[in-house]
Amino acid sequence: MTSFERQAGNTYGADKEPKFNTLSYTWGRWQGRSGPALPVQNITWTIPSVSPQCFTVELFMDAIRTTAADLEYSWLDVACIDQDDRGAKMAEIGKQAGIFEKAEDSYVWLHAMSKSVVEEVTSTLMRCAARLGGEQTKSHPLLLDILINWDDRSVSDYMEPPLPLCLSDESWAAPVRTSIQCILDDPWFTSLWTLQESTIAAHSWLLCREGQKLEREGGIDCSLPMLNNDLGDILHHIEMAFKDSEFIDCASTRLLDDLRYVCNMVERFGLSAYEYAILLYNSTSYRVCRESLDRIYGIIQVFNLKLCEPRDPSGTYTLPDLELEFASELNKKSPIWAQLFRHTKRSNPAQTWMITQFCELPPALRFDVTFPRSECTYVFNAHGQVHFCGRACSLYAINQQWMTAASSPPPRSDSWGWGSVHMIVLDESEYSSVHVAEQLQEPAHIDSPNHTAIVKILLDLEHENIGVFVLGKLLQPDSDSNQGVH
Repeated sequence: MTSFERQAGNTYGADKEPKFNTLSYTWGRWQGRSGPALPVQNITWTIPSVSPQCFTVELFMDAIRTTAADLEYSWLDVACIDQDDRGAKMAEIGKQAGIFEKAEDSYVWLHAMSKSVVEEVTSTLMRCAARLGGEQTKSHPLLLDILINWDDRSVSDYMEPPLPLCLSDESWAAPVRTSIQCILDDPWFTSLWTLQESTIAAHSWLLCREGQKLEREGGIDCSLPMLNNDLGDILHHIEMAFKDSEFIDCASTRLLDDLRYVCNMVERFGLSAYEYAILLYNSTSYRVCRESLDRIYGIIQVFNLKLCEPRDPSGTYTLPDLELEFASELNKKSPIWAQLFRHTKRSNPAQTWMITQFCELPPALRFDVTFPRSECTYVFNAHGQVHFCGRACSLYAINQQWMTAASSPPPRSDSWGWGSVHMIVLDESEYSSVHVAEQLQEPAHIDSPNHTAIVKILLDLEHENIGVFVLGKLLQPDSDSNQGVH
């Protein structure tokens, strides 16, 4: 195997802009000081050796051969980057998105999982996800009210689809849990750097320990996007079930335990490859890396960002420096998406606008098929203090509008979406812990009893001192510029 350095005109060896594939794998936890290493010619650095307890050179070569089976070129980190040259490594980090986007195909090597295990796990999850969309559902009592008094309830109630019956079946939940436990046994799913690769590599085929391509039930090739989609679909339906008090009351303790485990593990480790910044950043706290700065460097290419060292390798930076610049650049791209989070741990009162690793994105704030349009600007200083500029009003004033909208009849019988559908989400803070009871600190929709209680508490304490700021609108794909959700 020969490594070719990029030359002028994007030329490698005698080939200009050759087609190539990529191989994603993890090895850093098992790097050794000496021992067998991948044989690579035409490089000036030493290829790191890896403990045979992780994988052997022979197994590594098998995976590379599969990756390069249909093309002459492949991108491989240890053969393309001097792992001991910090400057070169940081510069290459800034190119990761482009590398994976330009690749013809990407391959994910699960070097801890045999062929039979990967195929069984992916087939099981495929079957379980398929049941969610093709099985009888539980009738929803709200559907009976639509034609009679639909305006007596909020729009969100009617938009909730009924739950598939399999969600109430322990024999459905148990294999989902077991499959996720098997997935997390492979270090690829717990490595920090592969979190980014799982998101930016649009077409990734799974390889087993022996380096072979795999097939799911029905002769379908195993791919990472298919696995992510199955896990995302499962997660979405479980979250929907947990909103149903009747479901919670009827479910067994074992079933609820299995479903909570699935939700926690999929979210913690980013297994469904969400592209929400806060979910990815939160997942980094559960993944394994060598240096704390990698928790941001390892995901910035998802957002096409170059921060600190990848932008200026000569500088010296701390995690607070990197976190501040990361949050600032996300807000430049979209204040709406950058602010869709809830602090789960108390933060500096002057920096609550910044995402941290101790944040979450409540399911109610996950807007899928919408496009953000910013209606504000902001400036921040080196101390992390920010000033947003745009439209604002007092909480008291907007609450009057909320009450008016909630009590007004729709202009037409088919006016879905009429009324107020906002919610209040409180950060974990000294203020909320002192003044707001714990049972009131969950996200509260306008139709929730908690909503009225929270607004009353805030208005009684602060009255005109709490402001509501407009970040922008979330536009529907086919809407015009004057419609959307604030």
